[in-house]
Amino acid sequence: EGQKKLYEIADLVLDNCVPPGDGMLQIGGELTGAASTISGCFIVNLMATEAMKIATEHGVKLPVYFSQNIDGFDNESLYKRYEKRIKHL
Repeated sequence: EGQKKLYEIADLVLDNCVPPGDGMLQIGGELTGAASTISGCFIVNLMATEAMKIATEHGVKLPVYFSQNIDGFDNESLYKRYEKRIKHL
């Protein structure tokens, strides 16, 4: 029996719609410019935000970390909440 394709063994497969070879550009005769990194990050972000939306709809208060580049937000409560789980805090 030969190698199986992912779709033959997985319950769910998300197609990132990247062309074969994962490159978007030909430069000097070589395929480069991997598209799977961008599409993969996008897909994971969509799954995470959808899970957050569903959790919120079920009454879960999400511990959202805010970027330090945004004025007016403070993450001190999160630091205190997770300080025993994250050694560098």
